[in-house]
Amino acid sequence: MTTLASTRISASIPGSLGVQADLFSLQLTADYLGANSTKLLCPLQAVSSKPAEVEDVFSVVSSWLADHGAAFPMMEMVTYGDYDEYRGVQASQNIKENDVIMSIPEQFMLTERLAMLSDIGKRVHAALPDIYTEDEDHLYLAVYLLDERSKGKDSFWHKYLVTLPTDFTNMAAHWGEKEIETLKESNLYHDIYHSDVTELKEAYHTLCGAVADFCVKHSYDDYIWARLNVRTRLFSAHVDGVLRTTMVPFADMFNHDSENVATWRFDDATRRFEIYAEKPITPGTPITISYGADSNRKLLTDYGFTTDQNPDGSAEVIIKLPEGENADIKALRVAKGGYPDASNLGISFQVPVDSELDDFYAPIRFARVAAATPEELEEIEQGGDSIPSLQCEKDAIKRVQAALISALHSTPSSKEADEKLLADESLSFNVRNIIRVRHSERQSSLDLLEQLDLLLTLSEVSQAEFNKLRAHPKYAKFADYLESIAELHRRRLAVSMMTDSAQ
Repeated sequence: MTTLASTRISASIPGSLGVQADLFSLQLTADYLGANSTKLLCPLQAVSSKPAEVEDVFSVVSSWLADHGAAFPMMEMVTYGDYDEYRGVQASQNIKENDVIMSIPEQFMLTERLAMLSDIGKRVHAALPDIYTEDEDHLYLAVYLLDERSKGKDSFWHKYLVTLPTDFTNMAAHWGEKEIETLKESNLYHDIYHSDVTELKEAYHTLCGAVADFCVKHSYDDYIWARLNVRTRLFSAHVDGVLRTTMVPFADMFNHDSENVATWRFDDATRRFEIYAEKPITPGTPITISYGADSNRKLLTDYGFTTDQNPDGSAEVIIKLPEGENADIKALRVAKGGYPDASNLGISFQVPVDSELDDFYAPIRFARVAAATPEELEEIEQGGDSIPSLQCEKDAIKRVQAALISALHSTPSSKEADEKLLADESLSFNVRNIIRVRHSERQSSLDLLEQLDLLLTLSEVSQAEFNKLRAHPKYAKFADYLESIAELHRRRLAVSMMTDSAQ
């Protein structure tokens, strides 16, 4: 692939960051970014307007921010591609570790609290005081965006709102028949498309039924525009010790890289939202942040893109409680497991391959509740945090393995077939992302099975063999888990010695 030349977009304030107009997420290889990049940066965003138009919007917004004390002297926006259709942010000078690259005054933080305390936020709360969704903050922010957009130039946020993208064809809510069919083939339809779109529609109709004139002023497409902008542009930051979700003009233009060079914070002393360097950055190097250590499934759902060779792989595991037990035992398992829905349905876990993350052990904890004998169930801690016996742990791990194997067998395609599809350059962007999720989750399932085999061995061997195994480097990443298993081996040995002594 030929390296594409970049074109700088300058403005009245030197080194300022550019603005996106009608952006959508795209993936480009390092060839698009020049010699300073060695891997995919996603999403490198595309501008639908011409560079001159982008420059004009950029000049207006950068002046608006700078006039109120914002500062971003160390970076510049660049465009890439034959038609300057892609944009990114790069260093315009040498940046040292901990240097503040961007500083935005607090008044430009569009937080969930601001949205909730606004007139429209109060109306929503008054009409729906008990409303609760997993993305409650998103709902309030989306309604606030729509209300502010309806004010036109009278809105304080007008100069920011006109820069927000209107094209979200990379997001599931706008997918067509081909993408939906591929999702169904991939066993991803319900999680990535159906549940997401259903929730958005239900939230919109709930608002229409409760808030006067909401449907008259805002169509469903308007609502989707607002919700997707909120979803793809939110930051979380502690403000005075309270975790806030916020949109921040310009800060939402940094691209994602799992090996990011910058990150963000809110400075309580200066009352500013800051992007700062986590390592030295040389001129011309793309400035990237991390959207999170997320699997391709989450990246696709939340941002509309995936990455090749994603280091943060995960796989879905569904654990079920035993069937046919009496009501009391079943109720106790549900209570101990901590998932009320577990009485009728299996509980789905998105399990990271990284065993140093707590979520790696989540399905094992629930499987302990499923595997425990009635006597052990009385002793086990809420949520399965304690391990009642080596036998219970062995059975729990086998349950998780069986669930992974079942999921692998239910996937309609093979690893080889997916790799052949991914090698097809004519594959559409969205379909490629769906197949990449399927492919990466299959590999993650295999990786998880290997790690679970290591853990299973620990519960099957004698204490002497266990002590030899725990010293092996391959078990170093399971340090805390090893301590729990070691205690069970000591307890088993103590019981055995007491039994021998009694005899």
